Amino acid sequence: MQDNFENMALELFLQETEESIQSIEKDILALEASPKDSALIDSLFRHVHTVKGGAGMVMLTELYAYAHQLENLLSKFRGGKMEMKASFASLLLESIDCMESFVREAKGEGALDQALIDRSRERIRQYGPADESGEIAPEGEPVEASKPETPDVTAQDDAALESYFIHLKYPGDTFEKGVDPLSILKDLSELGSMAVIPHTGAVPVLSELDARKLYLWWTIKLTTRHPESKIKEVLMFLLEEEHARIRPVSKPPSESEEIRTNAAGETTFSTTAAPAAQTAETIAPPVEKETPPDSPPLEPEVSAKTVTSFADVGQGKGEAAADAPKPKASSSIRVDILKLDKLQNLVGEVVINQSRLIQVKDRIEELSESVGEFFLQILDDNERIVRELQEEIMNVRMVPIGNTFTPLQRMVRDFTTAGQKKIHFRIMGEETEIDKTITEQLSGPLKHLIRNAMDHGIEVPEVRKQLGKPEAGTIALKAYHQEGFVVVEVQDDGSGINAEKVLAIASEKGLLKEGEALSEQEILHLIFNPGLSTAETVTDVSGRGVGMDAVKQGIDALRGTIRIISRVNRGTTFQIKLPLTLAIIEGMLVRIGIHTFTIPLLSIVESLKPGNGQVKTIQQEGEVVEMRGDYLPLLRLHKILQVKPDYEDPSQALVIIVEHVGRRYCLLVDDVIDQQQVVIKSLEENFIQLPGLAGATILGDGRISLILDVPGIIQQKHLS
Repeated sequence: MQDNFENMALELFLQETEESIQSIEKDILALEASPKDSALIDSLFRHVHTVKGGAGMVMLTELYAYAHQLENLLSKFRGGKMEMKASFASLLLESIDCMESFVREAKGEGALDQALIDRSRERIRQYGPADESGEIAPEGEPVEASKPETPDVTAQDDAALESYFIHLKYPGDTFEKGVDPLSILKDLSELGSMAVIPHTGAVPVLSELDARKLYLWWTIKLTTRHPESKIKEVLMFLLEEEHARIRPVSKPPSESEEIRTNAAGETTFSTTAAPAAQTAETIAPPVEKETPPDSPPLEPEVSAKTVTSFADVGQGKGEAAADAPKPKASSSIRVDILKLDKLQNLVGEVVINQSRLIQVKDRIEELSESVGEFFLQILDDNERIVRELQEEIMNVRMVPIGNTFTPLQRMVRDFTTAGQKKIHFRIMGEETEIDKTITEQLSGPLKHLIRNAMDHGIEVPEVRKQLGKPEAGTIALKAYHQEGFVVVEVQDDGSGINAEKVLAIASEKGLLKEGEALSEQEILHLIFNPGLSTAETVTDVSGRGVGMDAVKQGIDALRGTIRIISRVNRGTTFQIKLPLTLAIIEGMLVRIGIHTFTIPLLSIVESLKPGNGQVKTIQQEGEVVEMRGDYLPLLRLHKILQVKPDYEDPSQALVIIVEHVGRRYCLLVDDVIDQQQVVIKSLEENFIQLPGLAGATILGDGRISLILDVPGIIQQKHLS
């Protein structure tokens, strides 16, 4: 049981630490732009402190020591003794790589990068410990690495000493959150001398003890030369959640006040005189009548006006603490993504059953009209509930896309720091939410696009001056919702893509058919072909012609589309359109002969029945449909899918107009059945993946409907 608890605590710590590392990186990058933002500084300090406390709890001693060293450095920055210069920001960003290395080792996913950690520790050490005057070495100047000894406060002048009473009472689930309560006591001990009273009255008998619960709480008298603000810095998070109280005293309480224990077992103060022999160092533990660990902390009863609680004394108030607002309990829990996947699959099965019930409705109405109406009411209510359930499951899976954007901001910063280009990186719409699975798979394609923009899109300052541009280029990453989808745009104001150059290279590599006419959008999309690159030179960042191919494959795997907008010397925009989730999509059911197929609504523009004379044959283009002066290529799906249709004559059938890479195509089908949500089932696990098919779904009558991959269908057209 103990091993299971330790494994669970370690797993929880690693999950929370990965989230903390993301937040740390985001805060550091934001602080470069706003170095005086106290909220960002506190947030950065908070996350590092959380990593340190959790590492101590799960006995990752090396990570604890490293985080503690980093926390001390941040304390100087937080105290205004250091500035957020580029070198300091680089050091903090390097510390993220170190913490990630510790996490990877703990997860068994790689060896510890000891060289990186040693280099980082040395760089942190060079910023120097604070001396007795509180001064530190100038940024970047090495200092002698001598560890300051803990001051012997008993040997100091009494006039320089201050005493504080501190009351610590953690919530009962502290261990489950990966927090080490003793780390706070250790940090306090570094500030001076302490007298500590552990309260053990709430500890149950061994047979009832739960190793996951914290039963102890503490009363402390701290004598120190440090100001109260330093103590509050150590207790910052506990104070915010009202799990700690501080009460300064200028002299022992024996002359003017005494420590008492009220009927509830809480430590309180009285302004009545006490015997002179009683001092803070000889406090006897109070008669303890503990409250359960999960009870609201630090809310003692006050039975007389002469008795004041820790909350009141620390805040200089005379009212009872019961009048103060109590913190709200956290209502969030951590859920494994695999459990959410399973839950969403089950919801998908419910959606399928809902479709089957619709089929049953028609048969019931044939037997009895009154029963049919009653069943229809139940069906409508059930459909509403199923849709709400599905939407709630989707909402649970939704996460802000900003967590994917932050590492890209770091990548641009590292590139500009090491290179000769100046680049401003802007992020917009980072709060836009999308399925967590999509964010994880989207990271790779976005990295490739950003690298190409940095290396080959943005010009060097000299060239930008000649073109009348600002010396610093701009790369913008933007996300927003549009018509039930998520759109992500990568924009730069660089050199753009020369369509004529792309066409020439593609022709040279044999990627074009003889006499084939392409639109500008189709020419630009040729860069997604393997091995095609317009870069003049190959660098460590990009230029080998493999990145853009990976981008296209990644977007296709997410069932998304990508569009390119580019102007020479003005810049390029890559517009990626993605579904909100990969499990359930809106689709249009179409019929070809006896077969039913599903076309994703993401690709559909409109549908119509072509009239006589609208379908024509053009040399080198084949069959086209005339639409408002445009000629759209006609794709006979029955030929591509090798099925027998009801109609060969397009004027007797229907065409579904779809859009791909900025160009529209007509898909010939016999009929449109319905528009509905469908649950995607993968074909790869049991069948060979065929071009033009994205998966399958189960219809209400139990039949299988293949889901068409519109880009794959169009590609088959070009290959034929």
